[in-house]
Amino acid sequence: MKRFHSNLQKVLEICQQQSRLAELELARERSRLRHTQKLAQQAAEQLEEIRTDVNHALPQARQMTLILGMHQHLAVADEHLQKMNAECRKAEQLCEQARARYQECHSKVERIERMIDQQRSDYRRDALREQQAAMDDIAVFRWQPSEIQETEVTNHG
Repeated sequence: MKRFHSNLQKVLEICQQQSRLAELELARERSRLRHTQKLAQQAAEQLEEIRTDVNHALPQARQMTLILGMHQHLAVADEHLQKMNAECRKAEQLCEQARARYQECHSKVERIERMIDQQRSDYRRDALREQQAAMDDIAVFRWQPSEIQETEVTNHG
């Protein structure tokens, strides 16, 4: 009996490679997201520390330049936090896009695997049919010669 071979095998291998690459991209984007979230958390903590410092120092400050400097320092920290939050949202979007690409590639691999499995079961069914037909032919062939011999004996005898 010949071995099963599917024309979809090469397509499956390519799709599996694409799926692995998409999985690596997803892992990279998740890592980038975690890093960005960590930086945003640090920026929020830094802003809160600056707010606390400004709130404590403001009542004691008598010079207007000192007060303006504190507010400017607070504004810069707030701007940095807003920037980090924007980067976080962008990283979340990239992570979601990578997840969607991975899911698409993975589902394509699963569909092709199901198609190959269907081809394999069709191949097995056909091979069993051919094997049964060959066995039936052998059985019929075994019985035919003895019937021919019996009719020859009865015709001559």
